[in-house]
Amino acid sequence: MGCLILKKKGMAVLGLISILLAVVMVSGCTSSGNSTSTNTPQKDLYVVGGELSVTHNKAGTDEWLVTGNIEPRSKTKYSDAIIQFNAMDAQNNTIGSKTLTLNFNQNTNGAYVQIIIIAPGAVDHVSMNVLNATKL
Repeated sequence: MGCLILKKKGMAVLGLISILLAVVMVSGCTSSGNSTSTNTPQKDLYVVGGELSVTHNKAGTDEWLVTGNIEPRSKTKYSDAIIQFNAMDAQNNTIGSKTLTLNFNQNTNGAYVQIIIIAPGAVDHVSMNVLNATKL
């Protein structure tokens, strides 16, 4: 009788483990989203014309004026898009940065950006990184 109870308990435990393994295998093989989609804000928001314009704002200072148009390729509306602009020297080192929060919920044709970045030395170009955005 004692062996029969142990066999039944062992079978129950084995059955439970089998169910758990099946659940883990199925959940590991499914995807909740496509992270390589061009509709992610990081890939969707871009600088029109390919580059932001950068000019020395005031002679004798470290102020650089950065301007350009940013828009979503897909015309998706975004709110609270957190975008970091990095001032880069000729060796591609970051020498200054500024972070803005922009909204693309009224006009999906984009937004005109005009910011001042403080950066010592000569700024060769400015890169843009979308840190986060909420799709509407």
